[in-house]
Amino acid sequence: MKLGAMVANLTYTYLASNPGLISVAPATASTLDPEAIDRMRAKMVAAGTVLATDDGLTITVSLVDREGNPTAVPAVTGTVDRLTDLACRLGYEIVRAVEPAELEYECQPKLEGTPAQAIDLFLEGEEAFRVQDMERADSLYSAALTIDPTFTWAHWRRLNARRWLRVSFQPDLDSLYDHHRDELPELDRRLLDIWRTPFGQERLNKYEQVLAQFPRDPYPWLMYGEDLFHRGPLAGIPLDSASAVLHAALERDPTMGPALLLLSWAAIRAGDAAAVEELLGRLRASERQDATIPIEFLELAATERFGPDERRAAMRAAMLAQGEGGGEALMDFLRWLRFGLAFDAAPGQAWFAEALLASPLAADPALWVHLSEARAMALVAIGRIRDALATFDSIAHASGVPEAALQAAQWRVLPHALGLEGFGGGEA
Repeated sequence: MKLGAMVANLTYTYLASNPGLISVAPATASTLDPEAIDRMRAKMVAAGTVLATDDGLTITVSLVDREGNPTAVPAVTGTVDRLTDLACRLGYEIVRAVEPAELEYECQPKLEGTPAQAIDLFLEGEEAFRVQDMERADSLYSAALTIDPTFTWAHWRRLNARRWLRVSFQPDLDSLYDHHRDELPELDRRLLDIWRTPFGQERLNKYEQVLAQFPRDPYPWLMYGEDLFHRGPLAGIPLDSASAVLHAALERDPTMGPALLLLSWAAIRAGDAAAVEELLGRLRASERQDATIPIEFLELAATERFGPDERRAAMRAAMLAQGEGGGEALMDFLRWLRFGLAFDAAPGQAWFAEALLASPLAADPALWVHLSEARAMALVAIGRIRDALATFDSIAHASGVPEAALQAAQWRVLPHALGLEGFGGGEA
């Protein structure tokens, strides 16, 4: 990261960690048009330069309000080896220029002694997280920790990235909470506490308290929205509650990739074709990079849910041809099958599974089981219960695995237990 960008991002980091301040990340601010800036109720726009000489660094910043009126900010001078101190003092001068007497300001976290290279990698990890390149974010946070294993903030933010990557992190989370939570900025410390609180009303109340204290920071809104998206429905909280919180995150950072992804996903599940089209357009225009759920998956799901018959048929044919080619294309195909039900695209999941089961690829026993399970789950979702039960029985018979036999027996019991018509107690 270039020196100017590093100073800007580090200064923003200090500003954003103060509850009374409203600030927007430099990478986000540079993409906003005047109307977007106005919607975010921004009071000032800052731009600056970093001049490097033999004597050190001189940082100058200009502030301009909505009417174009400038506000002077004293220059800050120092050396490269005290970059955190420079950014801290620059943030102080900006706050004093904007609100000379009303706001308190504190540099959090204390990064004195953290090597500049580790901070640079951390800040690049933050940007990778923002555009949802979670694998890169994880790698950058890890690289920062290789340089400085005591960099607690990098530990915590790496856990956030690994949560999105569905990597186990609970032991690390508990250790961080028990031994290092006081080294985190207040916002991150409170989010860490929330993550260790079981999902329920207490956890939701803690989120609301954090949002009240940090109303303009997109990060807690994203964390809350993601929690509601994945766990809310299991607790009887409708999906539109998650969508409202995620929209609030986007109001604070219109380019936040994770929020765009989850909102697109929620709109597909809710059957809102117009919202899906608008959100997918924003995703295509963004820098978002996500190997976990590629945008192609969202487009496939949208076509399955809303596309005209001709477009759906063409998409299915193209996808099937790629899958039958084997290799990475087949792996992508199988990943799509796992996400089919998550997008309420059960008919497409059943169609794809049945098509591949009729191909030579199904001669592989392990692949046959995988495809058959995907087909059976999709058949349950679209109401073809007896066909699904027969498929589960076939899996149990062909695999000879006790777990498969147990799964088939469980599915035999469920329809009657749920009160479905036509299924008696003797089904099991």
